[in-house]
Amino acid sequence: MHTDETLSRRLGLGMLSIAGPPAFRSATFSAEMDIEHGVVHASLTATTGAVLAATVVLDPRTNHAATTLTGSEVMEVQVTTLVLPLRDLCMSHLPKNCTRMDGATSAGASNGLLWSQRMPFGLSSPRPISVAAATSVLGWGAAGPAASGSSSGWRCTNTSDTRAGCTVPLLPGAPATLATAVVTNFDLCRTSAGCGDPIPAALAQATALAAQSDVGVDAHVGDETVGAHGAAPGGAVRQLQAANGAFWAEVWSNASVSLPGDALLEQFYYGTTYMIMSASREGNVAAGLWGPWVHSDTPGWEGDFTLDYNHEANHWGLYANNRLAAAWPQYQPLLDYVPKARTDASFYNCSGPVKSAVK
Repeated sequence: MHTDETLSRRLGLGMLSIAGPPAFRSATFSAEMDIEHGVVHASLTATTGAVLAATVVLDPRTNHAATTLTGSEVMEVQVTTLVLPLRDLCMSHLPKNCTRMDGATSAGASNGLLWSQRMPFGLSSPRPISVAAATSVLGWGAAGPAASGSSSGWRCTNTSDTRAGCTVPLLPGAPATLATAVVTNFDLCRTSAGCGDPIPAALAQATALAAQSDVGVDAHVGDETVGAHGAAPGGAVRQLQAANGAFWAEVWSNASVSLPGDALLEQFYYGTTYMIMSASREGNVAAGLWGPWVHSDTPGWEGDFTLDYNHEANHWGLYANNRLAAAWPQYQPLLDYVPKARTDASFYNCSGPVKSAVK
């Protein structure tokens, strides 16, 4: 999220792409959101019948994620980090009001460790925001998968300052887990280290996730499933899974509804509760018009906090839903804006704060 009033509120970083071998180019894709456990299951099924599956779990306490990859047969998977390129940024409602992105991007890959960084604005911003993501690959360690019986190791390439990737060999019954950490220089401001380059912190966190974890990760907390090579999953990624499971168990224990005569409305209740609890967490930045799911630099209406009712409406259901803590993030932008609102009030010769929308 950017802090300059004249620029879009929400800017993107990029993505982590996972692609199967050539046989999967015409594959069938499916995905399922398990809202009870907060887990995403996705799969690619090739015309040959081969399957590449992924399970994604997020840590509700940190910006960490674990993605477990499994293959039905021996295959090589391409894991690529992609950064949005810098370009001129124009406001959606003022298309001729454009600002040149004068920041920097970078990407790299080596020894099963991928990283990317984006700082959209440099000298043009009074407080440049920089975000970095790092991903380590668990399952075989830095020596590559040779110990698992495969003759090929990691093959990593640094294509450009916006793209880098590694080839990950998968063996049947031996999952590989991608442990991802995302850090911003705003996160560093909250520590004794102060603001700085977030890349070292992201790399350190991703490396720590790998170093503290056994190979293999199961999808649900409490499963007795063994991981790769017969080792029970554990360590930092296991703790991530446990925290995720505990968070969603508490969410669903706070309130529930049963509508035997209207199954669709009941599903809507649980689905929308899952969305707002995914988007609004106490201590985090409030969700804008598009929540935290912004993958470009030009979300509609800049992804701002529109105060006619849009911003407030996101949180209305939380009060009757016994999930009050998730409503707190909506207030912080308003409190932060009070000094500017008083300035606006003075300009318009009004007696109190004035602002119709926090841009």
